[in-house]
Amino acid sequence: MTDETKKTPDQIAEETMAKIQADKATVEEKDATAAKEAEAKAAAEGSPSETDDTSKNEESEEKTDEQLIDEAGEKAVEQAKVDAELSEKKDDDLSDEDKARKADLDAEKQIERKKKNDAKIEKRMTDLNVTIKRLDSEGKQHSEENKKLKAELDALKSGKPDAKSDVKSKLDKAENDRIKQYLDEDNSKPLAERREMTDEELSDWLLEDQLAAHRWMIRQDKRRDADRDADLSLEAKKFVASDLQVKQDESIKRVIQAHPELNVQARFAELKAQGKTDAEIQTVINTENPLLRILFEIAEEDKNVGKYLKAETGPEQSLAEAKRRLKAEQDNESAEDKKKREEADAAKDKEQAAKDEEARIAQIREDAMEEERQRIDSIDEGLSSTRGSDKKKKTEETEADTYQARMAKKAGISPQKLEAAKRRRESIRGAA
Repeated sequence: MTDETKKTPDQIAEETMAKIQADKATVEEKDATAAKEAEAKAAAEGSPSETDDTSKNEESEEKTDEQLIDEAGEKAVEQAKVDAELSEKKDDDLSDEDKARKADLDAEKQIERKKKNDAKIEKRMTDLNVTIKRLDSEGKQHSEENKKLKAELDALKSGKPDAKSDVKSKLDKAENDRIKQYLDEDNSKPLAERREMTDEELSDWLLEDQLAAHRWMIRQDKRRDADRDADLSLEAKKFVASDLQVKQDESIKRVIQAHPELNVQARFAELKAQGKTDAEIQTVINTENPLLRILFEIAEEDKNVGKYLKAETGPEQSLAEAKRRLKAEQDNESAEDKKKREEADAAKDKEQAAKDEEARIAQIREDAMEEERQRIDSIDEGLSSTRGSDKKKKTEETEADTYQARMAKKAGISPQKLEAAKRRRESIRGAA
């Protein structure tokens, strides 16, 4: 089904009849206008009797047209009801003929949707061209806005080809390939048993046995039509499936955006690196992520049903169902199970916090070591330069000691260890 509001068969029939009545009113209005013009013309020429005859004939013809319109309207309304009911039924409940008709209807809907989308794209391209030309005329051809507009225009221009013409070319190619195949395979068969033959062979046969050749041509036309209908049904299913996949991909993106914890690719890779098997990884992930576990269960159940598998927003619908089931699980879990779950969640949070703290301390130590290396480098450079006054040196040493003590504290180094390190450094010639 489309994203539009679902309509009942009666609503579709009413809309169809309203359109037919509007068309009928348009025809009647045109006929009445023509009759008036003819009457005025006849009156001006002084031929009232001829005008009366013309009006009577036109009135008679108008009634005939009205009857035809009503009949066509009734048929259209009936067909609209049948098609609407057909679209609501499952494929398992349909005959092969109804399945083919449903596939055709789905393809027509997709093509119609494609036409509307193409019209929007065309309008957008027109608007972009107008804006770009205006910016160029204002000397803003190199502005950021103009660059973005041109990039969008290029992206729209490189869109996909029209779906309808693409399907037709595929059907033509399939038919030509099939004819060639049948010509090769049936070359040695009697004429009446062949599926295809060359024009020369058919012409000769028509001269020899016209009746038999005509009967074969009728069978050939029926077979070709049946083969082409089968190809069309297959392409329609592919087209619908492709469009469905695009919309479901968009739905998945919205699901991940709302629940980033459902993206477990990094966690899967981490567990894989630990040497766990796929089954073990699945068990761990199901335990850590109950919402994802339920989504897996729903996907397994839906394989034969297709409720979410065939829906454009299937991922979002299955997520809503998973949330409902998870809430029911949590409401019905025992106090002991709840305690275990909370303890598991707390342990997981504690483990993550420990990892974060370890990473933070490692970064602090790395920063302290870098600062120390820079300080030693500055001391080495100072040996070759003129030393400052004793007062300045004392001040610099005091500031350096204060900074060094502060960095050592951040790195978790005790004052005793720091003093020991300073004494070792002082014992080095030229480092004091």
